[in-house]
Parts: sequence; C-alpha cells; structure tokens
Amino acid sequence: MREHDSPDDSGGETADPPSRKAEADAANLRKIMLHDPPHWVWESRRSWIQTLTVVAVALFGAWQFVLKEILWPAAAPINLTAEVTIKEAGHRADGSAEKAGYAAIELVVVAKNPSSRPVYLLPNIWFAQGVKIDTRREKSGVWLGHANDKIAKRELSEEGMHYKRTNSYLVAASSVFTDFVLYPNETISSSYVFYVPRGEYDLLNVYVDLPSTSAKDSAEYVWSVDPYGSVAGHGYKVEQGRRGDEITELVEAYISPEFHLQMARSFRQLSLWPSEAR
Repeated sequence: MREHDSPDDSGGETADPPSRKAEADAANLRKIMLHDPPHWVWESRRSWIQTLTVVAVALFGAWQFVLKEILWPAAAPINLTAEVTIKEAGHRADGSAEKAGYAAIELVVVAKNPSSRPVYLLPNIWFAQGVKIDTRREKSGVWLGHANDKIAKRELSEEGMHYKRTNSYLVAASSVFTDFVLYPNETISSSYVFYVPRGEYDLLNVYVDLPSTSAKDSAEYVWSVDPYGSVAGHGYKVEQGRRGDEITELVEAYISPEFHLQMARSFRQLSLWPSEAR
C-alpha cells in the first residue's frame, strides 16, 4: 500500500487560523496608517489646522480691538485744555461824554479735548475784576514778606517794591460755554465783550473755570457771585439723578473712576493804562 507523506516535524509549516491572520492584517494596517496615513487623512488634518489658525487670528484681532477701542480708552484719563486771550477792543468815538468814557474789553476762550474720551462739561464761569493799584517811589523790603507768603501758599501776589493793589471790584461775570459734551479732538470757542469806565481801574484780572467729568450726569457744579465781588463754586456728586454729597477733595475726585472730575483754570491780566500801541 501507498502511504501518505506526513509533514516533517523539523521543516514543515502549518497555516495560521483565519482569526489570527485577520488580526495580523489589522495590525499591519494600523502601522501603515500611523507612519504613512492616506491622502484623505492628511487633507482632514490640514483643514482642521487651517480652521484653528483662522479662529485664533480672529480671536486675537477681536481682543486687540477690545483693548484699543474699549478697554484702553475707558481707562485713559480725560483732559481739557483752555486758551484764554483778553484785549482792549476800543472805545466809543462819538455820542455823549459819558458813553465815550467807556472802554470795550474782548475776551476769547478756546477749549479743546485732546484726550480719547468724551469730556462732559459742567456749569462753568468767567469773571473779571477791576483792580486799582497804588504806586510808590520809596524802596522798601516790606513787600518781600508778602511775596514769600503768597509763593508758599501758591497764591498770586499783587504787590511789589513800587506798587500795591488797593482795591478790586467785580465788573463782569458769565458762563463760558453752553455746550454739554466735547468729543475727542473737538474744539469750541466763545468770545465776550464787556465794558469798563476808562481811567477807573489800572488793570483787569480775568478768571476762567471749566469743570468737567468723564461720565455723563455724574456731577454738577454750582456757581454764585455776591454784591461784594466774591465768586464761589461748589461741586456735587449726582446719584440717581439727584444732587448728592459735596465734592471737597478735587484730587480724589480726579482719580476717581466714577467721574474723573477735573478743573481747567486760567488767569489773565490786562493793563488799562493808555499806550501808543493801542
């Protein structure tokens, strides 16, 4: 009889079961995809990267816009600058002697908002004082004590070696601007003409006070003049549309984030003595 050959134990091979072969093929496929993924995988990854890049750039741009246009301007301090000029504008050449004896004085006030935020103008004031001066020829050192005292107090001195102020009188007063808000880089101006008798005063002192805030309806200012020539101003907080506590510390009110209250003050003098230039 013929016998069938049987596999040699040393050199023969047996076929793997189907389940093991499938697992091996799957493992090989995973290795191939990890090291050399197909084209559609690369396209998918690239699309996600591009999308994330666009989103990141958009978020960065939005944040930059918020910083530059909202947060930084909101935190920036406000500022109001004022330019004040005063000059004699002539006198009446005809008419009665009484009318011809008056001089016209022109006052011009220019205000500008150079800051990046709107400035809200509070009630403001300008006023003028007619001043009489006593001149003296003697050389005295008494005035030095007065000057040192005024300098120490940061006040204006109207006394020198050869002159001294004797009296001053309130001769004119009015509001400066009727505007309520001054936008960034906006400029407004007003001019006023008032009259004083010629030869009555030696010079004019003109004061301009422009209070303002960074927040609408957050504060108000009240001005008053009396028959004796005194001018007083008082600031108040506004809470829920009503006048609140008086503002007594201007420095604290300026740095306060509630309203950034500030006062732009200007002072000018004009000699009323005749001169050839006029």
